[in-house]
Amino acid sequence: MAVSFSENNDVITLEVSDNGSGGAGVRTSRHGLAGIYERAEHIGAKFAIVSDSAGTHASLRYPNGK
Repeated sequence: MAVSFSENNDVITLEVSDNGSGGAGVRTSRHGLAGIYERAEHIGAKFAIVSDSAGTHASLRYPNGK
C-alpha cells in the first residue's frame, strides 16, 4: 500500500494505492464508495477510483483556496 499527500497548482491531492486483487464496487447506500463520492462533492472536491488487475488507486483532489 502507498499513501501520498501533495499540494500543486492550488490543488491538494490525497492518493492511496495498493496492488491487491480486490475490486472497487460502487454501493448505492450512503456508506462505502457512494458516500465518499457524495462527501467529496459536498466540499467541492473530486474523488476518483480505478481498480484493475494491477490493484486499486483512489484519489481525492481538493481546490486549495489560499
